[in-house]
Amino acid sequence: MPASGDTLLRLVRRIEPEEPAVVRAVGIDDWAWRKGHRYGTIVVDLERHKVVDLLPDREADTVAQWLAEHPEIEVVSRDRGAAYADAAQRGAPQAPQAADRWHLLENLGQAVRAALDRHGPTIGHPKSGFTWSVCSTSRPRSRPCTTSPSGSGAWSGSTAPTI
Repeated sequence: MPASGDTLLRLVRRIEPEEPAVVRAVGIDDWAWRKGHRYGTIVVDLERHKVVDLLPDREADTVAQWLAEHPEIEVVSRDRGAAYADAAQRGAPQAPQAADRWHLLENLGQAVRAALDRHGPTIGHPKSGFTWSVCSTSRPRSRPCTTSPSGSGAWSGSTAPTI
């Protein structure tokens, strides 16, 4: 059944929150209240795979205050942004910080792209000026796949895989 984003948000807001459990491991990331205009922070319980809270913005002070109100937090998983690193350090200094899985894979993809840009022609590909693309399937894309400078989005040879 198709539904708009506004409908989904309205339904989520109607749900009565259940009694909160002790949250020991949280994931924090930004999300769009209205894409391109207004962003907030989503806080997820990583053990129960449930949204714990939606914060009104993605400011370090807001996130740090939320984390400080929850001293039981033992681990913070976050993206690579400096604001969330600062917030976790100030709001939950007892909790080690870890990069989340999506951002680890993003870092890996960037390293592979850089290596292919530098060494691709010398690692056995028969043609120079090859092209390639990195497309993540683990998260919905808000922009097209990243391609090499020639822009075709795939290797020029038929035997090389898309990463």
